Amino acid sequence: EISVIAEGTINAIYSAIDKLTNSRHELLEFSMKAITEGKDAQAEVFTRIKKDDKVYSGYGASNDIILAAAKSYLNAINNSY
Repeated sequence: EISVIAEGTINAIYSAIDKLTNSRHELLEFSMKAITEGKDAQAEVFTRIKKDDKVYSGYGASNDIILAAAKSYLNAINNSY
């Protein structure tokens, strides 16, 4: 179990992921859009992070925007290794 203090849900998720992966990345870009319509719409999240002066991209999609954001950030981190 871990705990973090952050402003906002997505910032807290990203801080928790950084803590769990024992790494630190600079978030350069975060964008989200709906890729389907309706109350159960799919969200698509794109992130770009910077690590060791290199830029990596990540993508995530889900009908839960928090999960889509986490998937996108984890995808970018995985791309950095």
